[in-house]
Amino acid sequence: MKKICLSVLLSTLLFHLTACEVHWFDQSYEVPWYVIAIPVALFSVIMFYIGGKIISKKTYVCPVCRHQFHPSFWVSMVSLHVNSDRYFKCPRCGQKNFCKIARDGERDDL
Repeated sequence: MKKICLSVLLSTLLFHLTACEVHWFDQSYEVPWYVIAIPVALFSVIMFYIGGKIISKKTYVCPVCRHQFHPSFWVSMVSLHVNSDRYFKCPRCGQKNFCKIARDGERDDL
């Protein structure tokens, strides 16, 4: 669902900005759509990538079996989240739950 929303938002941004009029010190300039759309799209992709790298490096704990795991980049980016809890499927027990970030002193109980 997030992919669909993101693609609709980006396509709306890229295709509906046909031209913009910028007023700067009592002068009017006509700005093509791509002058605005390309930096916005690049910024969005860069932020998406950085966020995914940061999130995928964190260790999450399954609330059912207490297994600690690192999610993959793509799974971490498209997962639902509330605050720092993310909705993942545990690789050990297969349950889908909101997983919390593991604390430093917490161990994986086998």
